[in-house]
Amino acid sequence: MPVTRTQFLAAASTVAMALAERFNIGTTDAAVTPTPIPDPTPPNQEDGPKGEDVAPTPTAPPVAATGKMAVIPGWEIPNNGICITGGETSAGPIGSSAISAYFPWGIKAMRFALRSTTIMPGGPTSALTGKQNIGPASGTDWDWWLSSMVKAAKLADAAGVAFVLDNHTYRQIDDPDIGAFWAAFGSAMKAKFGGKFPAKFGIELVNEPASNWVAYAQGLKDNIATIRKAGVDCTLFADHGFYSKFSEFPKAMALLDAVGGPEAIDPLNKTIFILHDYPTPSGNDNPAVIKKGMDVRKRYGPIFDEARKRKVCVVMGEIGMGGGNGKFLPAEEPGGMDGEGFVRAYNELAREYSDVLKGTWCWSAGRVAVAYPFRLNSMTDGPHSLLVQDLWKKPTP
Repeated sequence: MPVTRTQFLAAASTVAMALAERFNIGTTDAAVTPTPIPDPTPPNQEDGPKGEDVAPTPTAPPVAATGKMAVIPGWEIPNNGICITGGETSAGPIGSSAISAYFPWGIKAMRFALRSTTIMPGGPTSALTGKQNIGPASGTDWDWWLSSMVKAAKLADAAGVAFVLDNHTYRQIDDPDIGAFWAAFGSAMKAKFGGKFPAKFGIELVNEPASNWVAYAQGLKDNIATIRKAGVDCTLFADHGFYSKFSEFPKAMALLDAVGGPEAIDPLNKTIFILHDYPTPSGNDNPAVIKKGMDVRKRYGPIFDEARKRKVCVVMGEIGMGGGNGKFLPAEEPGGMDGEGFVRAYNELAREYSDVLKGTWCWSAGRVAVAYPFRLNSMTDGPHSLLVQDLWKKPTP
């Protein structure tokens, strides 16, 4: 029978105990043998339009790191790592055992994509169960995702890896279903954790919301309030309009001033802001060349300066990190910056701004097509992989 949002939220505080322990969560797991993840058919690639980027031109020296920055437990130093795709697509979710295959790479963070629309009541017919999901009840997608994500987060925590769930839906940030979903699902996860989230566990409210700037500030604040009122007290990650484009960050901050400023949207002061970028001519993940005229400091420095001025933390929640499959991307123009030059310059700048830039998450590993230009399939397959790992190993100056 249909389940209303009110019923859905009311069930959140008790749902975890009612769900079947099909995946033995809370018991001692046997050693996990990393399982290679097959390539998908058809190819999967990031589908959010990024548009042409317009990076501000710096007019003054970099802003000094002064004043009291937000100090978020678990994020005192950057947690750099990878995005995992597959859970949000028709290719199906990636099991928790396969997730552990990435830990030996040396990552310090994993952003894992799922879609609330396949878990919430009234979602589409499930690829897992063959029927429409009815919400918090045993035997549904809710049950599978709750058990699997708690188990994966526990594996990550034991490995010292931050684990962030990414609601990869591109919904408008003012959609109340965003807050409703995380209030319920987050509450159920917290119960499974024994009433306390791992320090490095986080929730990304929604990936790359579309460009409804009018509703952005109040919508974000309202959804965070819904989540916090439900007792979900883990770190939150907030995207902004125009698909989280890094260069739109100052606009997002200015709009938040209308609702009290970025410091007023979260009563726990545990929200980190998400930035995305692909340094290609299109600003998307194709064509596979580094944009002509690339200057990493001029591109990102003003944005990180804005974060310093605002005393907020950011993560580069998606970035095409100069190449993939062990190879660097070529330059768009002869003599221009190629992928190697980009990664070296970015790593240097990221360390310089490690007081505000609390993570760089490379897109993408997981169920990614073999030919995808930013595919991360092994970290021993060439110079690109080794240079990317360098930032994971040394996140600060």
